[in-house]
Amino acid sequence: MKYHEVFSVKRVQVTDEDSPFYGRKGTILQTKRYFNVVQLDDYPYEVNFPDDEIEIIEEEEE
Repeated sequence: MKYHEVFSVKRVQVTDEDSPFYGRKGTILQTKRYFNVVQLDDYPYEVNFPDDEIEIIEEEEE
């Protein structure tokens, strides 16, 4: 029996003015208990952000 898992792609922007990544955009790769793992555009590493430091700007279901 097959099932199709529906998930959404969330594009975010960093809103914490004290962050060196302020204003940068990226995609949430994983949501953990206290933070989100985000792959920023044009940045080679994954970065962890709590919910209050990012804002969802676009969401697509796949």
